[in-house]
This record gives sequence, structure tokens and C-alpha cells, in this order.
Amino acid sequence: MTTVAFWDYGQVGTSQIAVPLAVITSLDYRIRTLLTQTGKRRSGIDEPFKEDKRYSSDLIARPNEQGMDSLMRLSSSGILNKKNISDYTMPLIHERLDMAPGPEFGEAGLLRYQEYQFNHLLQVANERYDLVLIDSPGTGVLNEMTMKAGEVMVVLLKQNTRLLETYFEEAKYNPLLANKPHVLVLHHYDADQHCSISNIKRKYSCKAPIIGIPYNREFADAWNSREVIEFFRRNYISSRRNVPGSKYIEPVRRLSQKVLELADIQQMPSSGRGA
Repeated sequence: MTTVAFWDYGQVGTSQIAVPLAVITSLDYRIRTLLTQTGKRRSGIDEPFKEDKRYSSDLIARPNEQGMDSLMRLSSSGILNKKNISDYTMPLIHERLDMAPGPEFGEAGLLRYQEYQFNHLLQVANERYDLVLIDSPGTGVLNEMTMKAGEVMVVLLKQNTRLLETYFEEAKYNPLLANKPHVLVLHHYDADQHCSISNIKRKYSCKAPIIGIPYNREFADAWNSREVIEFFRRNYISSRRNVPGSKYIEPVRRLSQKVLELADIQQMPSSGRGA
């Protein structure tokens, strides 16, 4: 039972790492995962999934009855508990992955709540789910609260020497990194660049794990067409046979394995065919 927070240090879009991490973890392991965000509804993690017709009519009629708006309201009133929290989320993969859409007005819509109410929400979520992935784009109050609440951090960077120099200098003094297990992710990673993972680890004496997630056109198309889950299911078995999809899926799988390891979550492999 662990909360994982995402820090977009490289301004590259944490949702495009949080979403594939959530999906591959749900396909690979028999654990329950909640994916949510403090960013505005219909952006970020909300983008790449098709609306379930069983829920879409309710969402149109009552747009704030599922997701962070409802969860924070119930948390502040003391009604939220491990038995009813999933009533306010949307199932993406049966018994494996649920999503709580972002607030209708983004972080601004949550500012009236206190930090203890936000922490209570995450506490309840961890009682119901084995893994809670919370994406908090931006640099506002909710972002700070998310970073503090995360027990494991996923830090997004890019292959830019000036950015990396700034990050590793800050990392020496930042308590969020010094006191928490974390993994570094290089988004749209190009292994042929001089600024490679091995060179980064050597130059900055980096002890934290680093994983490079390359750009994949098929995944980008799946994101835009709201077929990300279908993309992973379609490539799930073939990714083990060294076909082109493996160059994207295997690094995401390594990230999933590393996050579960840092979170000390007992891994229960699935059947190997996906959920």
C-alpha cells in the first residue's frame, strides 16, 4: 500500500509516464491500482482512455460525481472510506486498475480543502488499493502536498545537460529526494545520444536507478485515439519476442518493477496474458 508521486522536473508531461506505468503494472501483476491526478479534468491522465458507456451518461449529468472532486468532498465530510471509495472512480481494467478523473476546475477547485483532508483521501485510497499513482502537474499547493505525501517518487527528466546539472545540484539538498526512494525517468530517451544513462550515472555519481523510456509512434497514436489499453494488450505478448513494440514496453515494464521494488509491494505475477 504505497502512494507514488510524479515530479515533472523536465517539464515533459508526467501523465505520459503515469498512464503506461499504471497499465503495464495492472496487466503484469494481480494488484489493485488507482490512477488519479490533481490536474484539470479531461487533460493529463484523463486523455488516453475511452469513456465507458455505462458511466458516460452519469458523468454528463453529474460531472463531479466521480473523481477528485467527489473524493475530496467526501474526505472533508468524513464519509470517505475503503468500502465506498471505488464507487467514485472509473474502472479501466476489471479488478486491477481504476481511475479517478481530475477535478473539473483543476487545482484551483481543490484549494479550499486542507492538507489533512488531502492526506486522509490518500490514506483511504491506500486501504483500498495496493498502489496509488497520483499525478500532480504544475508547481502549486497541491503539487507540494502530493510531493510530500508520496512515499516513492518518480522524477521525470530529459537528455539536456543544463537541466541535468541543475537537477543533480538540487538533489544534494532536496529533502524530498534525500529521504525518499525514487527513480529517475528520461522521457523520449535516445540511447545513441552522448548524454546516455551510463554517462549520466558516471558524470553525476548518480546512485538512483535511471530508466529511459523512448518515443514510440504507435503509443502516441494510441494516446490520441484513446486506445492506450488496447495498445498494451495488442503488444503485450509480442513485447517478449523482441519485436519493435518491446523497445517501448520493456522499459515501461522495468519502471513498473522498480517502483514495486521501491514500494516494497509483494509482486503477484499475472497469468502472462494480460488482464
